[in-house]
Amino acid sequence: MVELKKQKGNVYIIVLNFNGKPLLRKCIESIQNKTFYRNYKIIVVDNNSQDKSVEMIKNSFPKVKLIENPKNYGFSKGNNIGIRKALKNEADFILLLNNDTEVRKNWLKEMVKVANSDEKIGIVGSKQILPNGKIQKSCYNYRYGLSKRFAPQKMEEVDCVVASCMLIKNEVVNKIGFLDENFFPIYFEDVDYCFRARKSGFKIIYTPESIIYHYKGITMKKQDWQFKTYHTNRLRFFSKHFLTSWLIMRFLVEPWNILKALKEGRLKTLFSIYSRHIRSNKRFI
Repeated sequence: MVELKKQKGNVYIIVLNFNGKPLLRKCIESIQNKTFYRNYKIIVVDNNSQDKSVEMIKNSFPKVKLIENPKNYGFSKGNNIGIRKALKNEADFILLLNNDTEVRKNWLKEMVKVANSDEKIGIVGSKQILPNGKIQKSCYNYRYGLSKRFAPQKMEEVDCVVASCMLIKNEVVNKIGFLDENFFPIYFEDVDYCFRARKSGFKIIYTPESIIYHYKGITMKKQDWQFKTYHTNRLRFFSKHFLTSWLIMRFLVEPWNILKALKEGRLKTLFSIYSRHIRSNKRFI
C-alpha cells in the first residue's frame, strides 16, 4: 500500500449489466479472486434486468455497490450513471468493464501502472482473449477516415481502445465530460470517447500485460436492430470527427459494407440508413 500513497490509485470498476446474470456472476467472482490490487471498488449498474441479476448481486455480493436503473438506458447513459457515482466518491480512475469478461492476475495493477507512468496518458486498454483463444483486435487507428483494427504485441499508443475494458483517469472526465449518449444503445461510444480525449491532449495506451477473457457476443444474439444501430452510429461517428474531404475516403470502403448487406439481405435497410443520415446531416445537403 506504500506504493499507492505515491501514485494515484483509487479505482472504481463499473460493470454495466442487462439480463446477464450467469456471466455477471463469473465476472464479479473473477475480479474478487484475481485482482491483487487492493485499492478498488465495484459498482454494478443494472439496466432493469428481468433475470434476477439484481437479487443475485444483493445476495451473493453484498459489498458490491448496486445501482438499479428503472429502464434500459443503453451503454453510454448506463455507464455515465456509474461514472458520476465514482467521481462523487473521489475516484482517481474509472474502469469500464463488460459483464461478459473474466479478469486475469495483475490485470488492474498493470493498467494503473501504465496510466501513472505518464501524466499525459488518459485512457488505458488491455489485451482481450476471445472464447476461441484468439486475441481480440481491440485497438483502432484511423487515417483519413479509414480504420485499422488490430492488437499490438507490445505496449503502444493507439487512437482508440474498446470499452469492454477501459481505464479512464478522472482528469479525462473532468475535461471532456461523459460518454455521448447519442450513440444509443451501443456501438461507437468508446471510439468517440477516445477521439475526444485525444483531441484534448490525452494519450490512449494499449498494454498486453493486462489480460482479460472476453466472451464477446454471448450476451446478445445478432438481430436486425444491431445491424441498424451499428451502421447508424458508424455514420454518426465519422460525420462527427472527420472533415468532409476525409469522408470521401470512406466511399472507397463502402462497397464492402454494401456487398455484405446484400449477402445478408439487408441492402434496403442499409440504403435507408444512408438516406436518413444524409437528410439529417447538413454537411451533405
